[in-house]
This record gives sequence, C-alpha cells and structure tokens, in this order.
Amino acid sequence: MSKAIEEQKENVVLDVKEEKKEVNKKDSIKGEYDFVSKIKKDMVEIKIPVDSLNPHLKTKDVFINGYRWTIELGKNVMVPRAVKRVLENANII
Repeated sequence: MSKAIEEQKENVVLDVKEEKKEVNKKDSIKGEYDFVSKIKKDMVEIKIPVDSLNPHLKTKDVFINGYRWTIELGKNVMVPRAVKRVLENANII
C-alpha cells in the first residue's frame, strides 16, 4: 500500500480512539448523575443527637462515593437512606 493510505488509516484509528474517550467521559458523568438521582429518591428523616462531650460540634459529615452530606446535630433532617445506613453502621444514630 502507498504511504498516503497508511497515514489515512492511522488518522482514522486515532479519531476513533478519541471519540471513544469522549463517549466514556459522557458515560461516567451520566453514571454519577444516575447515582445522585437514585440515592435522593429514597429519603428518610433522622436526628443525630448532640454530643455532650463535644457540645461545640454542630455538624456531622457523611461521605459516599465522593459526595458529602453535612448534617446538623440535634435537628430532624431528611437524608438519603444510604446516609442513614452509614450513620447506623458507625453507631452514631
């Protein structure tokens, strides 16, 4: 084959690889959005008691898959069920 045809083949392969990268980025962003939308559909009410040994602490942070929920202590708040499970597993509530 001629040199020009070989170069065209390489360019096509590179273009396809770049398009695949773009699709993968879009899929991961969509996956993150799907995670957040699913987790926010199942909300429950919780109340984390104020710590008598540390009364100056006003909030508790919960992290799940890179997302953070900051929860006020001593107040009834709505959180996703997954956040409640994390707090229960940590014996906070």
